[in-house]
Order: sequence, then C-alpha cells, then structure tokens
Amino acid sequence: MIDKVLPTYNLNTLVLFAIGLGIYKVFDIFTTVYKNFVGIHLGNALDRYFLFSFDKKINNSSLSYIHSYKKGDLMERVSDSLKLKSFFMKFFTNIVVDVSISLYSLCILFFIDKTLTLIVLGVIILFFLWFKFITPYLKQNERLRYMRKADFLSKMMEKVDGIQVIKSFKIELFHTNKIFLSINEYLKIQLRNGYIDLLNKIVVALIVIISTIFIILFLTKSAIETQIITLGQIVTFIVLSSKIFSSLKGILDDNLTLQENEVILKRYLDFDEQTKKISKKGIRDFNIEKIELQNLNYGYLPDEFILKDINLKIRKGEKIKIEGQNGSGKSTFSKVLTTLYHPTSGSILINEREKKFYNDDAIRDKILLVTNEDTLSNDTIQNNIILGKDISVIAILDMAKKINFYDFIASKDDGLDFIINKNENNLSTGQRKKILLLRALFAEAELIILDEVLVGMDVESRNKVETMIDEDQARTYIIISHEPITNINFNKKYKITNGELFILQHEVNPVY
Repeated sequence: MIDKVLPTYNLNTLVLFAIGLGIYKVFDIFTTVYKNFVGIHLGNALDRYFLFSFDKKINNSSLSYIHSYKKGDLMERVSDSLKLKSFFMKFFTNIVVDVSISLYSLCILFFIDKTLTLIVLGVIILFFLWFKFITPYLKQNERLRYMRKADFLSKMMEKVDGIQVIKSFKIELFHTNKIFLSINEYLKIQLRNGYIDLLNKIVVALIVIISTIFIILFLTKSAIETQIITLGQIVTFIVLSSKIFSSLKGILDDNLTLQENEVILKRYLDFDEQTKKISKKGIRDFNIEKIELQNLNYGYLPDEFILKDINLKIRKGEKIKIEGQNGSGKSTFSKVLTTLYHPTSGSILINEREKKFYNDDAIRDKILLVTNEDTLSNDTIQNNIILGKDISVIAILDMAKKINFYDFIASKDDGLDFIINKNENNLSTGQRKKILLLRALFAEAELIILDEVLVGMDVESRNKVETMIDEDQARTYIIISHEPITNINFNKKYKITNGELFILQHEVNPVY
C-alpha cells in the first residue's frame, strides 16, 4: 500500500490491494468465528464429559476413600469439573490460534529480513525463559489457594450443618473465629498470587515495549543508512512483529489462568482411587447361607487398625446383636461387612468361598446396611420408600401397620404423597427411622444390618418393630445398638471394644 499502490495513483492496483486486504480480513473473521463456534460446542461437550466422569469416579470409589476427603474439598472438585472446560477451550481456541498466527507471521518476516527475524526470535526466547521462571511460583500458589479454599468451604459447611447446636450453645463466635482464620489464609494466598500475576503482566509489557522500540529504531536506522528497506517494509515488519508479541503477551498474561486450570486438572485426575479390579463375571446367582469373617483387620493407615482380628460366623436366619461405645468400631465393622469398606487384611467367606469370587454388585444386593446417618430425599414418602422399585400402595400400607407408621401416613391429606422437606424437619426422629426401615424391608436383601436405627422410636413402635424382626425367619438380622432390646431372641450377642470383638452370649437356639 505504502510502497506500490499510493505512488502509482492507479485505481486497478488499489482494487487488487483491496481484494487482498479483504481476503485477509475474511480470514481474520473466520478465525474469530471458528474460536467462538468451537468454544460453544467444545464447552458443552467437555462439561458433559467431566461431570459424568466425576459422577462415575464417585460411584467406583470405595466409601472409605470418599470419606477421606472433606465435604468442602469434594464440592470444590465438583466445581472444578465445570471449570476444566476453560483450560481446554483456551488451548484449542485462543492458544492454538495465537501460536499459529505467530508462526505464520514469523515466516513472512523471515522473507522480508532474516536478521530482524532472528531478533524477533530472540525476543520469543526471552518470553519463553520468563514463562519458565514465573510459572512455578504461580503453580505453587494456586495449589495452596485451592487447599485453603477447600478448608474454608469445609468449615462453613460444618457450621451450616450444626447451626442448631451452635446457636443453642451460643458458640457462634467460636466458629466464626475458625472460619475467619481460614478466610484470612485463603485471601493471603490469593493476594500473593495476584501480585505475582501483576508482576508477570508488567514484565511482559516491558519486554513488548522495549522490543518494539528496538525494532523500530533498528529498522529506521537501516532504512536511513542502506536505503534498501522501504517504509512499507518497516510498517509491515512492525505490524507483524507486534502481532507475534501480542499473541505471546496474551499467552503469558493468561499464565495465571492456565496454571489455575492445570492445578484443577491435576486435582480432578488425582481423585481416582486405585482400587483392586473387581470381576464383573463373579458369582451372581446365590443365596447367603453362611458368612464367616476370619482374622479380619481394617484401618485407614497400614499399621493403625480400627478393627482388630475379627472372627465371626453368621448363619441364615440368625438374629445377632452387637453393642459397644461410640468410637469402638461398630459402624466401621458394619461397613466392612457390606463391602462398602474393603478390609486391610483377613478374609470374608460367603458360603465357604472367598468374597472375591462373587460379583460385588450382587453382594450389595444381598447385604443391606441401614444407619442413623442415612438421608431422605426432598420427595414423597412413597418415593423415599420404594426408591424406583415397583411396589404397590397396599404392600406399603400393610408393612407400615406392622411398624406403627400407618397412622402417620393416614393423618396426612396427601398420604404417601406427603413431601419430606429438604432438611427433614417435618418428620420426627422416630418417623424418619420408620421410613428408613420400610425402605430396607422392601429391599431384596437377605442380610439386614440396622445400625442404631431403633434408637429414637417411641416405646410402642419399637416393640412392634422388634417383634416383627423376631418373627421374620426369611432374613438374617444384625442389630447394632448400645441400648437394651427386649423383644428379639438373639442367637448371639457381641461387644466391640477398641476394635476387638468379644462374645457376650454364646450361641442359643442355633439356626441351621
């Protein structure tokens, strides 16, 4: 334009230049549309993949592995799943396009002036060295920021969950101070990262400014001294080199975002328990006639066992009571028995065969654990009981009568369609326990473990439930309770103390 078109005063040449410029602008529009179009569809596809795969990770992880994470950490990882798309979108759109444009511009510069191309290449190397220097600091601080954020979220969720107790005992200030410390730690890391990012942007901007001024001076000096480089070449070189610097500056300016997403990706990939592969071809069609635990140990740490050398035989139709103080290992024992926790050592035999020969899903269908911690969904009573199974209303009502829950259902205008609140505050403790019990009774389980489920029921209801369990000969029951139970004729009674199982009552009324 400067060197050829304007000096000729030729409209045809101007038209050709306009066509060339138009093609360049169309290409520029195409790259912009490409980035946006790919961004829309890629973002949606990545959200789908990461959210579904995170849910799959939860399904495939053992209960003990999931419990090793704080609630806040888990929720932050779910949030991370939604952020991961920005990492890939930025890579596949902005970064790839910017790098491509930089390489394309560098090739054109090479044909204009090789010496100046080497200067630009030197600036690119300078960008790269700065990137390598600053990145570890950004990455380390991002890791710390996510740890502090997860800690803060966990403390806040604990406060929300226990707000009734907190307000009752007027200990709001105590918990506020704990949260205040977490917030301060989080904000301190965030501020530090912000300063590092600001320093990064300043250094990058200075590199661009100094390099641009140097190139302009070098080109102008060459044009004056040699009179070979034209004004048009100078402008072209400045524009193309600025395009390269702008692309690299964009990448370095986004370095904090890139490191944030790299940390997110690593955290996402780290949440993947390396469990023993369970054969899906194991024994599926079986009835539980006998379960035996042999020298079973379980612990979160290799040398610190919560359960120690547990030996127990359970026969079909037996009623077994296990008692013990809080923290003695009762609940852990029940989770190991249902395969929710995998024992550290020892054996679990089903019908005198190692558990590993059975299909894990089939075992969970046969053994059911009901605990005081089980939750009800914000749904109808009926849906909370049937859990998607085809169970008639008559069957539900008949079973409800057996455990003294029918009157409550009948007292509601909506009956079984009565909606349970999200926090379950429209149910008493006993009513909630009865729904959990009904859910278990309609399951296909052959062995039902009730962990403190009878606690909190009124005397009349509890007597009915105990009598019903005592009369049920089709199933095996293990009742975990620290309270006396008078209406069930137990075959065996045990006590767990400090992770060890002791016999309180030897076998009576043996079931064969």
